[in-house]
Amino acid sequence: MKKLTIVFIALLVLAGCANKNTTKQELRVYNWGSYIDESLITEFEKEFDAKVIYDKFDSNEAMYIKVASEDSYDVLYPTDYMIERLRVEDRLQKLDYSKIPNYTATLDSLKGRAMDPTAEYTAGYSGKCRYCL
Repeated sequence: MKKLTIVFIALLVLAGCANKNTTKQELRVYNWGSYIDESLITEFEKEFDAKVIYDKFDSNEAMYIKVASEDSYDVLYPTDYMIERLRVEDRLQKLDYSKIPNYTATLDSLKGRAMDPTAEYTAGYSGKCRYCL
């Protein structure tokens, strides 16, 4: 649970939700069906006074159809071949590592995977790669 909380904190930073507005910031996440427990999302929303829009998909292809139709998300969880496809089609935004200071603590083995060798679009954790749109 602690690892997932840390992941959500990183996602919040990636999406720029630290902004001090009077309205709650939204973090739009598109992920595999049962990857994150709903109670963790609720806990995250309370702790960071943010609203998480958490949509789920059951295949890379289903996710691609929604993303290709111009649906915008802050964070996606596709697998390696779909990351490559989205990158080649210019559907991903490069990460701003100046806003992710703890990235330097990420294991080197999780950086620069084959589908994103320079880690411009992906930030690995827990053996998987993730990125921000």
